[in-house]
Amino acid sequence: MDSYKPITSFGKEHAEIYDEVSQREDTSATLAFLEQLAGGGPALELAIGTGRVALPLAARGIRVDDPVAQRLYESHVFLSHEGVRLIPIVTRYAWPSELDLMARIAGLRLKDRWAGWNREPFTSTSTTHVSVYGK
Repeated sequence: MDSYKPITSFGKEHAEIYDEVSQREDTSATLAFLEQLAGGGPALELAIGTGRVALPLAARGIRVDDPVAQRLYESHVFLSHEGVRLIPIVTRYAWPSELDLMARIAGLRLKDRWAGWNREPFTSTSTTHVSVYGK
């Protein structure tokens, strides 16, 4: 850990395995949802990561931004017959209320909020959210 530098935590080593260990089956639904909502305009994606969502959106002509600077420090530990592999990463986490405030400061208003890409109702027990902001 002596050589750990948070700014480089999502480097090449983690990028090579991220999509494999973080597989999600909702990418197609995510892309369709965001493309329809963007309506040709820009989209803001927090924690772009390897670009699983951002790159296909950009390929469809949607400008994608990720300007957030706050950080959450994590360590992913992989155990195998070859030994222990430690991959420290830095991510950004924000509560929906914090996102709402940032949006208001930017001149945007909450239009819709769901618990997932299939527009499931967002409740106090939801563990994920999709928040849509507009002018």
